[in-house]
Amino acid sequence: MRISEMTSTKSQLEASLRDLRRELEQTRKQVALLSSTPTGPEDRARASALLEKAQRTAIEVERRKLQIDNLNQQLAWAGVNGVPRHVADLDKGEEQLQADIAALRQSILASLRALARPMRRYEELVARKTNVTSRLADITHRDLSYANYVDCALVRRQEYDEDLRFVMDFLHKTRVVS
Repeated sequence: MRISEMTSTKSQLEASLRDLRRELEQTRKQVALLSSTPTGPEDRARASALLEKAQRTAIEVERRKLQIDNLNQQLAWAGVNGVPRHVADLDKGEEQLQADIAALRQSILASLRALARPMRRYEELVARKTNVTSRLADITHRDLSYANYVDCALVRRQEYDEDLRFVMDFLHKTRVVS
């Protein structure tokens, strides 16, 4: 595992550990509250379930702490065993690039999702126009298909500039990955 991956994993584990500690604290407070008041069978069952949850969470907290300690040892070993400074700098640069890409990716996806509604409306209107044109062609016995094709085209040649070409090519090449 690369240093950047170890650092990223460590950060994720630390965030998860904070969440687990909060959850454990809240569960223990709930157990204490239920234990401090007179209880019936339902309350005792709930307290027992909460106590089991607290135990499972405490085990998970310890497991995360061990994982973080292990990563700290690996990172220390990598630092002691001569990972060249420029490799560490490259690793940091890569981490920043990954963060920039992730942020930009989210922005692009939000913009694409924002296009969904107007594009659905456009598709609906094109279908309605095609239907009307087809009915008109049946009544007038004229071929209106090419005129309808041109009328309904989303992109016309004079509008197809470099930016639009880039976006359409980019989307065409884009694949969904897991």
